[in-house]
Amino acid sequence: MPLPIAPRDHQRANAESLVAGGGAVVVPDEECTTERLATELDRILTSPGRRDEMAAAMRAAARPDAAEQVARLIEDHTRG
Repeated sequence: MPLPIAPRDHQRANAESLVAGGGAVVVPDEECTTERLATELDRILTSPGRRDEMAAAMRAAARPDAAEQVARLIEDHTRG
């Protein structure tokens, strides 16, 4: 559920990249109701195959060392 007031709608862009990779479903804020969330969750939780595919897609997209990479990039640039 991307925050609709986020600058330049960057949260939606981030979420859409996960959707494109098969690891997520986007529910726009204006469509976020209890019923919609229940429907989306039910689709995922009642389909082990889909759940497994989504989990694998998220693992493939994960960057566990992202913070370290950003810190290294900053250090490299501050050294000149």
